[in-house]
Amino acid sequence: MNLLALELHEYNPKRFYYLESKKNIVIPGIFTKFIYTESYFTMNEVFFDFPIQYTYIDYPQDGEQYTVYFDRTLVQNAALLEKLNKLETEILYHYALFTNCRKVSARTLVNRLYQGFFKVRKPTDGKQTPPKHFLLKISGIWEIDTSYGITAKVVNGDPI
Repeated sequence: MNLLALELHEYNPKRFYYLESKKNIVIPGIFTKFIYTESYFTMNEVFFDFPIQYTYIDYPQDGEQYTVYFDRTLVQNAALLEKLNKLETEILYHYALFTNCRKVSARTLVNRLYQGFFKVRKPTDGKQTPPKHFLLKISGIWEIDTSYGITAKVVNGDPI
């Protein structure tokens, strides 16, 4: 399977378009999927290259996820977090303009990553080899009575 992933410095926030909002089944509120479009392609979910330099990975025997720990003060990681901060800010700002949303924007992606770790779903093939590459998957915007934010997760980007 081939997958198109954008670089964190090669996107245009004005290229995000929002589909019809639907009732959110995870939290009380609504969820709005978006698409990202350029001249030659359209993406339903947007994948970005996520070149984090991690310190170690904790593979628990039970559970469906493993935890990736990283040092956010490393130059490479600090630069990545700054790019993600810009991305999240621009997406939320563009969404607020597009939908006339006057709620508080929640910075959930960057706030989670500032903790110095993230979780990734274990591969279904049962392999426990450290991944060489990660991708950031952004699928839409969640919205509740008082705030809104992006729905994102880090996924294993290694070829299957």
